[in-house]
Amino acid sequence: MSYPCKVLSSFLTLLGIILAFPSSAQNPKIDSLSQAYKKSVSDTQRVYNLNKLSYEYENIGNYPIADSLAREALKLGTKADYLRGIALAYSQIGSVSEDLGNYQKSLENFSKALTIRKQIKDKSGMASSLKRIGFVYNEESEYMLALGYFIEASKLYEDLKDKHGIAMVHDNIGSVYANQGNYAKALEEHFNALKVLEELKDTSNMIYAYQHIGNVYSDQKEYSKALDQYNNALTLSRKKQDTANIANSESNIGLIYSMAGNLPKALEENFSALEIRTKHGDKNGIATSLINIGGVYDAMQDYPKALDYINRSLTIFEEIGNKDGVANCLDGLGQVYLVQKNYPKALEYENKSLDIARKIGSLDGIVSSYQTMSNTMELTGNLHKALEYYKDYVSFKDSISNKENTKKTVQAEMNYTFEKKQAADKAEQDKKDALQAEEVNKQKIVIYSVLGILLLVISLAILAYRSNLQKQKANRELDIKNKKIEAAYTIIETKNHEITDSINYAQRIQQAILPNETEILKNLPDSFVLFKPKDIVSGDFYFFAKKNDLKFIAAVDCTGHGVPGAFMSMIGWEKLSDAVEQTQHTGNILKLLNKGIKTSLHQSDDKDSTRDGMDIAICSLQTNPTGVNLTYSGANRPIWVIKKDTKQVEEIKATKRSIGGFSEEDQNFEDHKLTLQHGDSFYIFSDGYADQFGGEKKKKLTTKKFRELILDICDLSMPQQQKHLEDFIENWKEGQEQIDDILVIGVRV
Repeated sequence: MSYPCKVLSSFLTLLGIILAFPSSAQNPKIDSLSQAYKKSVSDTQRVYNLNKLSYEYENIGNYPIADSLAREALKLGTKADYLRGIALAYSQIGSVSEDLGNYQKSLENFSKALTIRKQIKDKSGMASSLKRIGFVYNEESEYMLALGYFIEASKLYEDLKDKHGIAMVHDNIGSVYANQGNYAKALEEHFNALKVLEELKDTSNMIYAYQHIGNVYSDQKEYSKALDQYNNALTLSRKKQDTANIANSESNIGLIYSMAGNLPKALEENFSALEIRTKHGDKNGIATSLINIGGVYDAMQDYPKALDYINRSLTIFEEIGNKDGVANCLDGLGQVYLVQKNYPKALEYENKSLDIARKIGSLDGIVSSYQTMSNTMELTGNLHKALEYYKDYVSFKDSISNKENTKKTVQAEMNYTFEKKQAADKAEQDKKDALQAEEVNKQKIVIYSVLGILLLVISLAILAYRSNLQKQKANRELDIKNKKIEAAYTIIETKNHEITDSINYAQRIQQAILPNETEILKNLPDSFVLFKPKDIVSGDFYFFAKKNDLKFIAAVDCTGHGVPGAFMSMIGWEKLSDAVEQTQHTGNILKLLNKGIKTSLHQSDDKDSTRDGMDIAICSLQTNPTGVNLTYSGANRPIWVIKKDTKQVEEIKATKRSIGGFSEEDQNFEDHKLTLQHGDSFYIFSDGYADQFGGEKKKKLTTKKFRELILDICDLSMPQQQKHLEDFIENWKEGQEQIDDILVIGVRV
């Protein structure tokens, strides 16, 4: 009599949970699993189906119901003492907690699952738990801890000869390397994982590999390559009719267009992703699309729409309990209100965001809120409070940096333990191999003792004869191979010499078109040009021209570096010279330059069209009795101005469009007019200086530190500033490879 009551109780619990979320019934998988649950005849089947239902609800972003179902599975599994089901329930609870940004709770549940799986010696489950723990640590920026768990998971998958598991672990390791800025290693791991997944024809996880590779290219600002990878993922998702990943791919493509400055195209992709996620009922995905769309409208300076979409995203994140998403929305609202100069609203939302970020331990969220709050108080004139918030901002930024030292220590200990265990395992195996070999030798002695001497004599004679013949043949073959290698080496050396000579000659050609520094100093006597190509030839170039009473100077950053970048710089210099001849207005010069580049490279909206282009800052200067009248225009490159009586950098931002690439053919570029007095200075530059890796932690210099460096040296003479900048970047690199061309131009009026 008690058994049917137990079944009814569990079923009513499940029914109550599902009825609380009626939209879930539109999903065929959920309908099928609900029916399977009703037909379950054992507790183990019920636990299994509850966990599967939780997984499907998690996939569509219904986190409260997903969490409730997993807890019901845990409760039922505990009563039935079904350890495998209990471990799966803990893992599912941890997964939902991870989606909601509660990493501490996620780690606790993944660790409980790992303990049970060790107890029942479930190697596959143990590997899965280790991988999930590593993934959470990667999300928390605990990269060394993440790497340690991934290594442990990889060893278990290797023992199980599970190629799929090994591939997925290495794909995750690639994400760790990407987060550390080691893009070469990241791509190596991702492509190795993709190769195995292709061999296994695992198209589902190939989609994720393509997306991860796209993320690495995006981090490197190689938007064309990133777009190719995201399109690969999109194509595969459409073939599989995987609507969730179609939306994810379109969302990623929208992000690329947004970063490239093509905001209308970014909106189109994000709205397409939103439509799919809405049909799919993916609440977390819907909220993510809404905040992304709000960010695009913010960039377009359409603040009412930005606020509307971010608020809609906030409502959904609050509904599903995603605290990390709520904090991000509140922070986004605060930043929009700051731009609108609604300072009370900005502070209100940033305080709310800060409170949540503190509760969930989101250091990035805390740092962002304090920074916005400091800026807000500075603009309202409350400098004391601004300084207080700025100190908090710096303090938490430092705490993030200090975590790196702890990570290195933990990783060193983990590597030591891991290597020590490997050595012990190898020694044990060597011992077993030696014992086995000894046993085999004894058997051979017993079996062949009678015929041993006779066979030995015959064998030695045959071996000696054959050895002599083989040696002669090997010597002849070796001699032939050596001659071929020497000939090939000679050819390679000759070709390398020819290639190097060609590149050196190309350098002479490139230097010939660059303005003579004597000419620049003659017209701008108090100035400097710091120009350091990454390779022999450069994708950056500087430009100077004089037309009537106007002087033009520009810093240009072309796509790529080395030979490809040099080709772009040659085309760019020619088209820029033509544009200066046609007009005196800097905005119109950039408009003509954009048309010229797109025409020369035959760029269009076709998928296969090239996306190469350039970023530029250009100024025109006209002398007046007290200084100069300066007009500036930029394509993704700003200008910094320092007045002689201040110690502040005034940044004038560029139009958020590149020349060529994704830009429209009739793209306009804004003019900014300034009047500078004698003693004022301005600086234009490419991104190579700020992006250089180095220092003790082998991290990027960053624009912030570059700005501080300029402020420190702005009182020096221009030649002294040039030498200081050059010495600093060489010391900063500390033997690290230069990652990009470097160009900095400074002028004192």
